[in-house]
Amino acid sequence: VKVLFNHLPSYDFLNIIAVNKDPFMPSDCFNSTLEKGTKEIKDNLKQSLDKVQIYGRANFTAAIDLAFKVLKRSEKAGKTNGCSRTLVVIGDGDVGSQIREVFDDRNKEFSATGNPVKVIVFRTTTTMK
Repeated sequence: VKVLFNHLPSYDFLNIIAVNKDPFMPSDCFNSTLEKGTKEIKDNLKQSLDKVQIYGRANFTAAIDLAFKVLKRSEKAGKTNGCSRTLVVIGDGDVGSQIREVFDDRNKEFSATGNPVKVIVFRTTTTMK
């Protein structure tokens, strides 16, 4: 995630949702909307990742719900640039099949505007062979 942030331009809006049994936004400062990707914001979000402890089975359905709520709040607050909307999901299991139904359902409202949310799923592994 930290490496991904390094490649995002400062005009992108971003945030982090971490997931255990329940999803949460780990930053103490930026925990309800997307934020403009300035160096200071990226540094804060990267530091907040250092405190995150992931355990148990991740509830990706609840995380997708939270992501769409954050996006809606951000749009109402003027914290988007009106361009493409992309959700990046990183997990160590079969994340794609877990989120497909809830993602499609939550995305209906955005699809109707002609600017649907896109999703990129990265699957990680904990062992190297």
